[in-house]
Amino acid sequence: MAALSLGIMLVCSFLFWSLIWKLGPIPSAAYPYVHRVWPYFATMQAMWASSTLPGGGSLIQGVINPKIILTGLGVGGLTFSLFSALGLPISLFYGILAGAMTWMPTAVPSFIGGMLGRYYFLKKFGREKWRAYAPILLAGYACGLGLVGMVSVAVTLIAKSISAVVF
Repeated sequence: MAALSLGIMLVCSFLFWSLIWKLGPIPSAAYPYVHRVWPYFATMQAMWASSTLPGGGSLIQGVINPKIILTGLGVGGLTFSLFSALGLPISLFYGILAGAMTWMPTAVPSFIGGMLGRYYFLKKFGREKWRAYAPILLAGYACGLGLVGMVSVAVTLIAKSISAVVF
């Protein structure tokens, strides 16, 4: 059964690979994400690769700075201690840490959803019922998001691979 699955996967992956490459060169305007993000990834990868070469260690030494690491550890420890002393939930501390590293288009809806969950849905359904429903809603949202993404990719690939036929 595994060999059959592997065979089907290989055939389908080469089929999609050839279809995608026939749509347009990569990177190009046909693939805007790749067009914008690949130069950034290539720069970061080149910086890390060059840091392992002779004379390139200064990059790593500049990044791994004990003073900065200890300052971050101290600020994080003080914030954690302050939250504990004030009786604030520790999840707020971790939420601030996660939110500081999240892009704004993701952080704002997450914050709004968290506020709705805490101040609206918690009162509407009750604590126990809402705590049982929230993970199921998250799983459904993630599943729906994945399905919408895959349908969007499929529709885009089909639309770009069909050429207008003049009758």
